[in-house]
Amino acid sequence: MKKKISLAVVGATGLVGRTMLRVLEKREIPIEHLSLFASPQSKGKRLEAFGHSVEIQNLADGPFTADYVLSALRNSLAEKWLPRFRDAGAVVIDNSSYFRMKADVPLVVPEVNADALQNHKGLVANPNCTAAIASVALAPLHRAFNLKHLIISTYQSVSGSGQKALVELENEITDISFQPKVFPHPIAFNLFPQIGSFNDEGLCVEEEKIREELRKILSAPELFISVTTVRVPVRVGHSLSIFGEFEKPISVAGAYEQLHSAPGLIAMENQNYATPLLCEGRDEVFTGRLRSFPENPNALSLWVVGDNLLKGAATNAVQILERLL
Repeated sequence: MKKKISLAVVGATGLVGRTMLRVLEKREIPIEHLSLFASPQSKGKRLEAFGHSVEIQNLADGPFTADYVLSALRNSLAEKWLPRFRDAGAVVIDNSSYFRMKADVPLVVPEVNADALQNHKGLVANPNCTAAIASVALAPLHRAFNLKHLIISTYQSVSGSGQKALVELENEITDISFQPKVFPHPIAFNLFPQIGSFNDEGLCVEEEKIREELRKILSAPELFISVTTVRVPVRVGHSLSIFGEFEKPISVAGAYEQLHSAPGLIAMENQNYATPLLCEGRDEVFTGRLRSFPENPNALSLWVVGDNLLKGAATNAVQILERLL
């Protein structure tokens, strides 16, 4: 990875975009030319990156030339602008959900399915933050024991909804009468089982994303997955309680044997477990509290935690870039 590249970060002023810049610098990506793009309101402002002050450009003004693009745009803007970068010859790594389930776009967690990058056509999708975190822990178990059923409950931090959501949490903590605008209910000292709007089946958007994206990442299109997503008053870090049933018998010891050798994963034993505060700022996914069931030798429960801004978004995107380089 010695050749220096031309890189554009699109949506650079948002929470994920700024985090991408920090991760790029931390992981010493060799960049010869860096372009930062955002909305017209940010045009002419500057961000610090790689020890330099870089001027922010209006996305609509272009130019759309770069070797690689990291995007943190929302769906409608990703659909409109990212194909222009791809058509101009760039390889685009997109954090929105717009391209994730398209058949010709690989959905990649490098520790799990990096081989999918071999078939990219200029666009690579970065998964949903919770699906990415879950897949790091589930993939080694699925390879060894063949998953049949998954029941997942998530406990997702407010930073999953961006900087405005973090501000809303702080405002509610200091002013109990503050009326929420980002979330459907107050989040301070509260939680609610809804992330996104509901469909006709009673699933909210986040539950659909996790279910469909895990199937694609794990190459298990028929896998039964039930998900309940819960927003909790945590700043950073998504947690999951996972129950899995497998085709083969699985023990706690056998599961740990697979988890300890899995890349990007820290498996904690002896009733130890991770919390969002522990994982904040860490690229790894943590798992612990493994439990087996004498009445069902093919079942296992586990607790999984990861930093949603890092492994759930920015770090995973930069790891994809590293694999492409």
